[in-house]
Amino acid sequence: MFWFAGRVLQPLQTVVKGLERMEAGDYAARLPPLTTREGRLMSATFNRAAQAVAEARNRLKENRELTQMIQSHIEEERRTIARELHDELGQSITAIRSFGLIIQQSASGDERLNEAARLVVETAGQMYDAVHEMIPRLRPFALDSFGLGDAVGDLIAAWRVRDTGVNIQLQVQEPLPQLGADQSICAYRILQEALTNAIRHARAGQITVSLTTGSDQLLVRVSDDGVGLTPGWEQRGHYGVRGMRERAVASGGSLEMSSDPGVGTQVIARLPLDSQP
Repeated sequence: MFWFAGRVLQPLQTVVKGLERMEAGDYAARLPPLTTREGRLMSATFNRAAQAVAEARNRLKENRELTQMIQSHIEEERRTIARELHDELGQSITAIRSFGLIIQQSASGDERLNEAARLVVETAGQMYDAVHEMIPRLRPFALDSFGLGDAVGDLIAAWRVRDTGVNIQLQVQEPLPQLGADQSICAYRILQEALTNAIRHARAGQITVSLTTGSDQLLVRVSDDGVGLTPGWEQRGHYGVRGMRERAVASGGSLEMSSDPGVGTQVIARLPLDSQP
């Protein structure tokens, strides 16, 4: 009976070992043809399932690489547009304002011309402010020049001057390691989206933003004491949350969101550190 039981259970032990290999990440694991009819059926089923898992994993990897490539292309376009706005349009607006000031000084005796010049100067000033407010949203220059910590500091300072009524605290573990361009922009965009959501939708009074590092990862955390996430926030259409998660996953990291009604929301992104700039 023991011999018979062992003979019957032997195919199951082979299947279990194959499953253990799959669990350990060996998606190339396959079972040999087993002896009994049931064993052959199990091995064939296992091998089909393993093949499907391997193909799905490869497709997922390709999708992540495609997402990363698209994000990199978008960021490069943003950088180019921001540079053009700063260098070309900014100089043109400054020139228009200067001409308006000259006309205004020369037309002191002509009220209509003086008023028109004043409007030109005022409109140019408004355009200049709008352009310079738009540039950091497109591409924060501090990120390229000074690093992630300074760029996040500028982002929070810009929110503070808007008088939103929210107390924003920044905690940065200094010194942050030297990050690659893709890592920096990924962390910045996730933090930017999470902070914007907390200010605009959470009705929070206190927001804490932190950047810390472990041995092999960068931890980006945004916590608020607001109303929490609305029901159905994980459904289709919430592109901000989906975009944060896609950025994190495409970079090889992960993103977690936790929330309790009336207590607040916490967004945590874990991004792998890479020594390559």
